[in-house]
Amino acid sequence: FIDDLISAILSLIDNKIFNETFNVGSGTLLSVNTVIEIINEILELEANIQICDERSFDKEIVDVSVDKLREAISFKPLGIREGLKKYICSLDLKSLQE
Repeated sequence: FIDDLISAILSLIDNKIFNETFNVGSGTLLSVNTVIEIINEILELEANIQICDERSFDKEIVDVSVDKLREAISFKPLGIREGLKKYICSLDLKSLQE
C-alpha cells in the first residue's frame, strides 16, 4: 500500500537512515487467490477468474522479509484487507465500468 511506503520512507529520513536497502510490505505471505477473495469481499462480488498457463518468469512464491525495516524503525504496515479497502474506495469505479 502506497501509504505504507511513504510512511516508511519518511520515518527512515527522520531517523537519518540513508544508503540502505529495505523491503517494504505487509510481512505476510499471501496467495493471489487470497488477494482475489479479499477484493471480492470488499466489492461484494464474485470475479470471473481465468487461470492461465504458467509463464517461464512467473514465481510460485515471492516472500520478502521486512524484519530489517522493523528493526530500523517502528514500521507497522496497514493490513492487506485495510489497504485494499482504502485503495478500492479511492477509485472512481463508475468510470471503470463505462
